[in-house]
Amino acid sequence: MLLRLILIILLLALVLVNHFEMFSIYNTKINKCKGKKDGDSGCRKCCSQFTNAITRKQCIALCMT
Repeated sequence: MLLRLILIILLLALVLVNHFEMFSIYNTKINKCKGKKDGDSGCRKCCSQFTNAITRKQCIALCMT
């Protein structure tokens, strides 16, 4: 019973670490477009790697600043 609990806690910790690592990678990618305004098409070109419409809009807004 205790062993199962420890395994579950370790598994959850691994999932959380992976989630935060992916979040960091996402922020790094979206920040690469910051200030790369080259007309609207320049932002679309840089932000095209984001397939989610909401994420792409966030990227374009960040790019245009």
